[in-house]
Amino acid sequence: MTNLTTKLMIAAAAFVAVAGVASAESMEAKIPFAFRASGKVLAPGTYRVRVDRGTSGVPVIFIGSREPGQQALAVPFASGSAKKDWTSAGTALLSFECGVGRCALNQVWMGDGGSPVYKLHVPSLGKDEPRHVTEIVMHSVKAD
Repeated sequence: MTNLTTKLMIAAAAFVAVAGVASAESMEAKIPFAFRASGKVLAPGTYRVRVDRGTSGVPVIFIGSREPGQQALAVPFASGSAKKDWTSAGTALLSFECGVGRCALNQVWMGDGGSPVYKLHVPSLGKDEPRHVTEIVMHSVKAD
């Protein structure tokens, strides 16, 4: 089994374990470009984002749209404090690392002053490939 497959299986198991235990606030973002999340390419669109923690305390990030096949689960590899400009704005954000023609979700912050920034693995860009960061604001939505 590949490392990615193993991680996805762990993430799926963790998500199933926490689905009925801890339902976190859902956020919504309109993402105007295709992007990678947890090794999967997702189309532009409106996505709901949720961070759940089960009894183990391990965070699992769910990002998905209503379109079939446009969902991903991710287990962040690290967390840290939000940037000062993020906390002063107080808005939840998705941060993407972008290269030529491709972007990957690399950070999720749910907008709470004390909440951590969840960092995700992103594919490596070419050595000389220009890169930039794109941030998308999320808004709170009522859970289904």
